Amino acid sequence: MDQRIWLKVEELAPKTLTRDRAREVIQKVREKVSDLRGKTIVLDLRGSESVSGSFLDELLLRRNDLLSEGLSDLQFASDSAELSSRLLANAQIRQVSLTLLDHDTERTFVPDPKTPRSIPQSFPVGDVANVPRNPFTGD
Repeated sequence: MDQRIWLKVEELAPKTLTRDRAREVIQKVREKVSDLRGKTIVLDLRGSESVSGSFLDELLLRRNDLLSEGLSDLQFASDSAELSSRLLANAQIRQVSLTLLDHDTERTFVPDPKTPRSIPQSFPVGDVANVPRNPFTGD
């Protein structure tokens, strides 16, 4: 079974506006988790302000680098409908499947290969998991 490690993006990169900052986040993930094999990293975007589309896009592009290094999965947590929508739009454009944790649900998005440039209005819900609102305390 995968070990899920939560990392708060605002602690990894206080400013989330550029692709360079996203690359810094990926590098800090590597530094914090020395052995990625078999682990699932959750980049926790809850509470992050001013997250740009470029930042999100770069995280999705660099996700494959981490997967090739043995990471089981790179997931995202968000408490903002707007941020979740932008992340999903980028995933559709990049044709990247991803897991999004929001509130008490875990949703898996699989892009539609027939319409790679469309922005999803909603996305199919995968298995609902009992994801704590605050994974650090379990509440």
